[in-house]
Amino acid sequence: MTKKVGKGISLFILLMSFTSFGQRVPLGTWSNHFSYKEIVALEFGDDKLFAASKNGFFYTEISDNSIHRLSKQKGLNDVGITSLKWFEKEQKLFIGYQSGQIDILSTEEIQNIPTISELQLQTSKSINDFAFADLGIFVATDLGIAQVDLNTIEISDIYQEIGINGNSVAVSEIEILDDTIFALTNQGLIKGSINSNLLDFNNWINDSINEYSSLTLWQDTLFAVSSLNEFGYIESNLFHHIFTFPNTIQINGSKESLVIHTSNSIWTYVNRAITKVDLPGSDRNISKAISVSDRIYIGDKESGLRLIEGIESSLSPTGPLTDGISNVNFGSDIFISYGETFGGYFVPEDTLGWSATDGNEWRSNELPEFSNISGVVEFRSKTFISSFSDGLICLDSDQNIQTFFEGSIISDMKIATDRLWLSVYDQSSSIYSSSDGVVWESMSSGSVGSRFPVKFEVTDNQVLWIIRSLTEGRGLSISFPENSQVLLKSTSSGLPSGSINDIIIDGTDELWVATDNGIRFFPTASFISDDDEAFSPVFEGSLQSTQKVNTLEVDGGNRRWYGTDKGLWLFSEDLREEED
Repeated sequence: MTKKVGKGISLFILLMSFTSFGQRVPLGTWSNHFSYKEIVALEFGDDKLFAASKNGFFYTEISDNSIHRLSKQKGLNDVGITSLKWFEKEQKLFIGYQSGQIDILSTEEIQNIPTISELQLQTSKSINDFAFADLGIFVATDLGIAQVDLNTIEISDIYQEIGINGNSVAVSEIEILDDTIFALTNQGLIKGSINSNLLDFNNWINDSINEYSSLTLWQDTLFAVSSLNEFGYIESNLFHHIFTFPNTIQINGSKESLVIHTSNSIWTYVNRAITKVDLPGSDRNISKAISVSDRIYIGDKESGLRLIEGIESSLSPTGPLTDGISNVNFGSDIFISYGETFGGYFVPEDTLGWSATDGNEWRSNELPEFSNISGVVEFRSKTFISSFSDGLICLDSDQNIQTFFEGSIISDMKIATDRLWLSVYDQSSSIYSSSDGVVWESMSSGSVGSRFPVKFEVTDNQVLWIIRSLTEGRGLSISFPENSQVLLKSTSSGLPSGSINDIIIDGTDELWVATDNGIRFFPTASFISDDDEAFSPVFEGSLQSTQKVNTLEVDGGNRRWYGTDKGLWLFSEDLREEED
């Protein structure tokens, strides 16, 4: 079946017309690649707007809207930012992480406070908010309130059992007005004097009348949102109602105005007047909003950082569409596909298409009526795109699409031994290969040890490694071209989990295995026996050996790329994390 493609596919051909990827990306130049689409925190300071996505961090200069990314390779100590707060007096940005780490960013350096993250406690240590006083910095955490001594840059106290009757509390927001700390906790709003013994829960007063969902300090007034979506302010222990909104709202005080927002609407509060902001379009999912120089900046959960100034424009760096990467393939570009890791018949609908990057910019692509992308490769000057539900299409240089295995589940696709290989799920012939991408040769499911292949690898001497599905008991099957022998490998062979997400053969013939419980490898893929077991690598860097890994890839420099729920990671051949 052959048909002419339209304008969307023409754009795809144009974007794929680059020089060799290996030539464009020298060794040692890439590290991790995060999505900047889901904004979780915004803060303004030093004429910069700082923004954190789920795993990334960047800032934009207000003067010219230039965008600058920061990462662990540039001095940050973690990923997974949960809070940002600018300290005007010290000209420093405080960065809180889900792990309990705290970074302090200034123009001269990045200081780190690891104390909370290092506590030997099996509970959440998330850093949720900061407030500033002459005595130091007070930090809202899931463990209570921590106090930072600005002279030593260390945690001086942690106030945990400050709830009702001395119960432990998790603190989501914190503000300081005059000498009083207001803390929004899982037990309600509490307050205490910074001049008292804050370790004693008797010195904390609980507001037993009102329930609040959000706090912000603006123009020396503590504003709040009640659980009934009532907007108002707290004064003399009383909540003074201003306006009731029909939907759940959040508030954020900035220098010029207080911003109120729902998931799709924004208001400003200035001079005791609430004014709705005219937003172009309607398709948005607002997580944060801030007003700077009469401009509204929106942190969206799906489209990143947006500037509203008459028209709407994007200020997020380019990157993957999400951090949930399911597949990575190399060609003239790196091709990334998304969605859940394939494990059987049930495939959650994924209409994101795929992304491609040449080492500088990221581009997103999709095809009408072709979803659930399982892989993208370049073979014989054509682009092949496989699907977990729609079979395989081939895109040639004349902008024609040819369809193969229509309606089949193509669970994996790759180039090996100068051939294009496919695994087709639940078919009597489960492995196919082609020397030209047109005529296909099949291998029976019995000869390869799997009717339900999830993913596979092929060695230079055509030893076939297959990830088996849950239907077949998971693990790996290994078949040999010279005979009908089939070997099985699972947890009894040194694998940390039977839930295997990907496998890859590197440039030294090592077979790497990505599981729900980390990475393992077999020293040789081409010559494997029933007695051989998998080994555990030792990583030098932030990727943990027990962390879930969804996908693997090896480039021409024998560097390993690991796609995880926290982004795309790159390690050199000796497992050191690459730097920018």
